[in-house]
Amino acid sequence: MPDLTGWSGIFSAMGLTFIAFEGYEIIVQAGEEVIDPRRTIPKAIFLSLAIVVPIYMLVAFVLVGASSPAFLLHTLQELHMAAPAAAGQATSWQILGSLGELGLAHAAAEFVPFGAYLILVGAMLSTMSALNATTFSSSRVAFAMGRDDNLPDMFAHVSPKRRTPSVAVGWTAVLIAAMVALVPLTTVAAASDIMFLLLFLQVNFAVITIRKKYGHKRAYGYMMPFFPLVPIVEIVTKLGLALFMFNRYPAAWGYVLLWLVAGVAIYWTYARGREQRKEAPPVLAEEKAVVLTPHSVLVPVAGLEAGRRHVRIAADIARCRGSAILLLHAVRVPRQLPASAASPFVAEARPLLDALSRYAESLGVPAATMVRVCHEPADAIVHTSLDSDIDYLVMGWKGVVHGRNSVIGHNLDRVLATSATHAIVVQSCPERPGPERVLVPLSNPLGARIGLSVAALVNSAHPDTAATIVHATRAELDEARKAAFRDAVQAALEGEGGEDWQALPRCPVRFIFLVAEDPIGAIAVLSGQFDRMVVGTSEAGLWRAQVFGTTPLRIVQEARCPAILVRRRQAEIKTEVQRFFEFFRGLDPTEEVPRGGAAQLVIGGEGDGS
Repeated sequence: MPDLTGWSGIFSAMGLTFIAFEGYEIIVQAGEEVIDPRRTIPKAIFLSLAIVVPIYMLVAFVLVGASSPAFLLHTLQELHMAAPAAAGQATSWQILGSLGELGLAHAAAEFVPFGAYLILVGAMLSTMSALNATTFSSSRVAFAMGRDDNLPDMFAHVSPKRRTPSVAVGWTAVLIAAMVALVPLTTVAAASDIMFLLLFLQVNFAVITIRKKYGHKRAYGYMMPFFPLVPIVEIVTKLGLALFMFNRYPAAWGYVLLWLVAGVAIYWTYARGREQRKEAPPVLAEEKAVVLTPHSVLVPVAGLEAGRRHVRIAADIARCRGSAILLLHAVRVPRQLPASAASPFVAEARPLLDALSRYAESLGVPAATMVRVCHEPADAIVHTSLDSDIDYLVMGWKGVVHGRNSVIGHNLDRVLATSATHAIVVQSCPERPGPERVLVPLSNPLGARIGLSVAALVNSAHPDTAATIVHATRAELDEARKAAFRDAVQAALEGEGGEDWQALPRCPVRFIFLVAEDPIGAIAVLSGQFDRMVVGTSEAGLWRAQVFGTTPLRIVQEARCPAILVRRRQAEIKTEVQRFFEFFRGLDPTEEVPRGGAAQLVIGGEGDGS
């Protein structure tokens, strides 16, 4: 600290020696080989820190505080090493700096007979034990990544003789040897420190996320106190040290960035595709008489009445697209049971699938059937949509879920966050005779094609039934702006909406313009005059936050009629980004929107059908 480097030297030392205080995470990486890990692992971590950290601190204290400058200068002269400037006034830490990595050994020679040799032998033994521990932990990480399909399957191979991941151990040794041979030792150490700082930074992010989303569902052996202050402080300090290392070891940061880029490239080009195919729920029964086309419609079914309603909508889509329907029944089994435990339920599902298949054929659309066993129905739906190249998904919904970690329901959230299909989610309600009055809230005219197509599907047996578009604003629109909005909707119906939706029918349209301090609340009140409400997204960015967005979810939450949620197919990278932020935030977006406010109904101009 008193040297010219000052705080810079302190932070550099902290960043470079961080790896010396690291190692206890190996205990966690060996968790599968630990007895009673919930109790043993926390205890082992705290014991390792309680034993090692005081020893390090005491050694450093004695090394700096008790070493004689005269003895250390004499050692420098014997080794023919350059002494620091003004050697006669040099302090012990300045001379130790000149001795470098040999400083500890030569300082020990002042206190203990053969102290230098004892330290050298101890350093060799500790280096070998550290190398053994690093090889052990690194190979277990590679083994786990091979088992999780992030690396080739050979990394998950276990030696039948020694019961160890021999291939992972071998490749880890090759990688370590290559790094030692090709990269300077200081750069290796600095790069390793930066990687560990970033690793533990992510661990603290994970602590926040897991506690926020799953803390009330998990049984912990140890619970971090002062949450979330501790992980926040850890994130800030580790990020600061990692960034500070760039000033002293820019080459090390270069290797770190190269390593991260290589990891991202391997994941996106190799591992990600394997993950999507991993643990696909097995197919127990499948009717292959119908050849599915790329425009097929997937209909998950669980009951006859709701299934008929969804099949009717799917049949209209399939007829317009010249495709078929795939009826999926997911048999759910507990995670502790094998897939074979679901076999007896296949026979129970057959009457339901046969009845719905005959109903689809009576509507003039071929239907294939599939029974899939799963631990979570969402997994069966997502994997089926991927395997069968599904274009549209029509499924049921029981209604708004007010849970802390759900937006519209646990399974629906997962399906909509991971599937790359057009999704039409129909809220359960009793069948109504005759045409239904359908309300389509619309903020952006570009969403008209989708909303009116779904409204037409609802009233496919009554094609002349008009749907009502409601456009709500806080300030009243003049007649010119209302006319401009109608013209924009008409233009969207003729030229926008995407090729997938252009093939679908659309219905006549009426307009209602609302002026309200709270437009969302006003739309919810208006919905009480209708039988159905269609709420969805548009490619132009309308209501696209999280799965559907705060605006439509609040409309649905306060609606006074059943809703149909429509989500247009999203770009895959966009879905991954949304999933990341949804998972980390763990928030219910409907909680963020203020509620309340009076509504005023404004009747539209002459001839608009309002």
